[in-house]
Amino acid sequence: MKKQVNTYQFGKISSHMARNFGVIEKYLEGDYANILLPIESNLIRVNRKSGINNGRYAIEAIHICLFIIDGYINQIEYDLDPFISSKNEPYLSVLLMTFDPFTNEVIRHTAESDCDISSKEGLHNFFEAPVKCLLRIKKSIELWTKEYGNAGYFEFMERQIGTAITDNDKIECVVVKVKEADALDAAKLTMQGIFPDMGLREIFLELFPTITTIFQLGFIPSPDEIYELTQEQYASYQRQGGDISKPLYSLIPKNYKYLGPTNEISLMTKEDTFKLGKAAIFLYIYAEENGCESKKSEDILKFVAKKLPSAFTKDTPFESPPLRVLDTGETPLTDREEFVDLLAHVMGEGMKVDLKVTYKDADDNVEKIENISIPLEKQR
Repeated sequence: MKKQVNTYQFGKISSHMARNFGVIEKYLEGDYANILLPIESNLIRVNRKSGINNGRYAIEAIHICLFIIDGYINQIEYDLDPFISSKNEPYLSVLLMTFDPFTNEVIRHTAESDCDISSKEGLHNFFEAPVKCLLRIKKSIELWTKEYGNAGYFEFMERQIGTAITDNDKIECVVVKVKEADALDAAKLTMQGIFPDMGLREIFLELFPTITTIFQLGFIPSPDEIYELTQEQYASYQRQGGDISKPLYSLIPKNYKYLGPTNEISLMTKEDTFKLGKAAIFLYIYAEENGCESKKSEDILKFVAKKLPSAFTKDTPFESPPLRVLDTGETPLTDREEFVDLLAHVMGEGMKVDLKVTYKDADDNVEKIENISIPLEKQR
């Protein structure tokens, strides 16, 4: 027999789940980007298609999802029919298809191979991240509804990432990270959703200028550090001769050490904010795929800087240190291409040279030593 739910209980489910699962801590939204982005992208798609455009019904759908998850874990079948309507059902369906292994067979196959979703503990671990993301999205909907009315959340999200979301019936699903081995699957799935049919080289080429900008900033921006200008700021910018025919956004880092000595605030268009978001997500995922354990923005940039070609970090605080070949008198080199070009000029092309190369950081500490064999061909 189904367990009845009254209106009071329905309204309190988010508080109940927050106590049981916790919430996303402040400034750590980036840790959940591989789940938040697909969920919010799917909400935007279904909102466009349904034309409902009302955050209140999306919150109702989130509440229903939370009851369903609680029912899975505690083996309770709630009677939620009185709360499901034609207005919230489109949001409900797409939410469940995004993360629920008992609704989406694709997710179930992956979940069963990685954790025990037949046990209470396994279900709790599996749903921890999706619950936190649902609670975070609900909070965001409430904020923007208060600011701009019932359509406020969807209007805000359209400005933030709308240009990247195609009007199709594709549902982006997530692979929930339960243990360390899941990270790569989650990263790959998220990458496929943001960069469909693109190889690593194509992604690098598309994001090269934006990734370089992030290295210049010195931190990876998060969505809650990007704000649309206020009416007063628009007016001030217009008086300075600025073009305000399109929406403009400011990047205001929460850590004010990144504002720089002049406290300048960067202005961006909507397209710029989306590029910045894609590059930020790519950096988080690329770092995780390659074994970076830290979630701190600066640590990730330091880690990724050692993996990417030097062009990404040139003239930034993360620029790779020069190569030094100790066996030849520690000749400082600006980069490998310059060194190979020099050898090819001196020794002639078509030869190979075997070298012992020591990599040092800016403080002259040895980072690693490797033996390399370089074919001598002109690089420039």
